[in-house]
Amino acid sequence: METLTSACRTDGCERQHQAAGSWCPACGLPNDPAPELGRTAAGVPPTRAGTGGGGASGVGFLLSLRGQESAVMALAVVVVLAAVVVFATRGMLGFGSPDTLEEYGYQRSYADQVGDGGDVVAPQTQVPETTEWAPSTEPETTAEPSTTVGDPAELARDALAVASATAPDSVDDAGNPTSYGAEHVLDEDPTTAWRVEGDGSGATITVTLSGPARLTQVGLIPGYAKTDATSGVDRFAQERRIVEVRWRFDDGTELVQRFDDQPTLQPIVADVTTSSVVVEILATTKPGDPDYDYTAISDVSIQGAVTG
Repeated sequence: METLTSACRTDGCERQHQAAGSWCPACGLPNDPAPELGRTAAGVPPTRAGTGGGGASGVGFLLSLRGQESAVMALAVVVVLAAVVVFATRGMLGFGSPDTLEEYGYQRSYADQVGDGGDVVAPQTQVPETTEWAPSTEPETTAEPSTTVGDPAELARDALAVASATAPDSVDDAGNPTSYGAEHVLDEDPTTAWRVEGDGSGATITVTLSGPARLTQVGLIPGYAKTDATSGVDRFAQERRIVEVRWRFDDGTELVQRFDDQPTLQPIVADVTTSSVVVEILATTKPGDPDYDYTAISDVSIQGAVTG
């Protein structure tokens, strides 16, 4: 009887009971070490000691079962490993899941955009979210009106003038009547004038403007700037001339102005907002002709811009 030291694990292998190494030369699978086995001359595997004859309880049957288990286990391992690789690949790359593809920034393929009926499904267009309008809680700001309206202009022509005293009316050398009311200082005619008797010290003219105004300059003609058309007498030189006045404004501001001995309009810079202007005579010259002891102002100029 030939002794076998190995048995092929594969059921149905034609060489299950060959005397070979650890691998079956017929099917290439490993052989199991086995106890000393014998076979009959007819090739029937002997039975395990203490058991009955062949059949299911025989050693050959046991070896056959063990061969089947090994083959099944090997195949199961291969299947499990293949499944692990497939599922790991899907998990990492998201194959087969359009939603997963989109999460990683991939666009749907043409096939993914086709519905069950074969129609192309229009890609979804992301509509930006709209913010519901709500009224602003911040208080509205209103621009303050400008304090200056228009460019600086002559304001005296639209004003009213009142004098503290006025000389009586008279006639010129041609016998024409002449008056000397305070309104003559606002008519922009130097041949007309307001006049007061004597040196005029302390006499005032109050000019009321048409409204509050920001002044830029004030001035006056410091005498009677008239030459008589009949006699040719220079009234400016004949009467007193103003040397100094004080300008007073609503806010208490005062300006003192001195004059040249000339029959011209002589201005001074002002920077004040007021509704009225008071001119107060402080000093005058002696009259050129003692018979004409009068103090006169031919014109008053007030320039600026009305505010408000």
